[in-house]
Amino acid sequence: MKHIAVRLKRFVDSEIAFGYKETHKYKRRLVNSNIDQRDPALRNLTEGLYQKGLSYVVDDCQLYWFQIEDGNSLEYYQGKNEVECVFYSDWFEEQKTKIRYYQGIRYVDECIALADHFDIKDQDRKVDYVI
Repeated sequence: MKHIAVRLKRFVDSEIAFGYKETHKYKRRLVNSNIDQRDPALRNLTEGLYQKGLSYVVDDCQLYWFQIEDGNSLEYYQGKNEVECVFYSDWFEEQKTKIRYYQGIRYVDECIALADHFDIKDQDRKVDYVI
């Protein structure tokens, strides 16, 4: 499974992104949506991305987090214009396990530091849905 941050004009456009298409090599399954609203570590990681230069809105598209299951590689998604960030869910769970017992600002800082694992794309680009 993967965590993926995608730029969408509307949340319902996630059906365009993750719905079945015959052109897809692998069948995709949307496991979870809005996961940043339920996961404090992911919320803090997102804040770290904002601190690194991620914009709140790009080309009238907001950032939405999903958990998906498919056979595509991370590189497949990283090359997509509308994808800001993607990583394996298992990797993220390992990172959270390492800081599970931290409290307060130390916990927040460690989550924010996870953003250093990711590059920020051009935030002035046009967003086209090709995923």
